[in-house]
Parts: sequence; C-alpha cells; structure tokens
Amino acid sequence: DKNFLFGGFILHASNPLAIVFWFGIFGTLNKGQSVSFLDVLFIMLGIIFTQLILLFLFRFTERLKNKPSVLKLINIISGLLFLALGLKTLFNLILIQ
Repeated sequence: DKNFLFGGFILHASNPLAIVFWFGIFGTLNKGQSVSFLDVLFIMLGIIFTQLILLFLFRFTERLKNKPSVLKLINIISGLLFLALGLKTLFNLILIQ
C-alpha cells in the first residue's frame, strides 16, 4: 500500500495537466497581490495534503470507479467545478482591468 500511494503521488505530481491545474489555482488565489513565502508554503502544503486525501479516496473506493453511473457523476461534478473556476477567474480578470 505504501508503494501504491507513493507511486500515485509521484505520478500525479509529474503530470503536466495537474501542474497546470495547480498553477491555475495558485493564480486565482494570488489576484495580483504580493505573496509571502509563508503563503506559498501553506498553498503548497494544501496541494500536497489534497493530493494525499484524493489518493486515499481513490484507493478505498476502487469498486465504485468501475460503475459507469459513478464515473458520469464524477465527470459532471468536476466539469462544473472547472467551469466555476474559469468563470471566477474571468470575472476577476474583468474586475482587475
């Protein structure tokens, strides 16, 4: 189990799409303000803990991932979250300019 979690964490941490996603999250949190080292540290720790929680959830819900209805629900929810994040970023961009 330890190798599974470590391997999954390294795989996700080296995934270019995940890196772009987390930079996008960091960009929306920044909002053009100066960011201290402590802020960056807490954001990075939050990202790491989020990934670990997701790895544990995926590990312990393997049998649910094989059901098409669950996968469709996950896709809809994640799509809505990405859409909300994009709209929030666009709204912030319009307000800044």
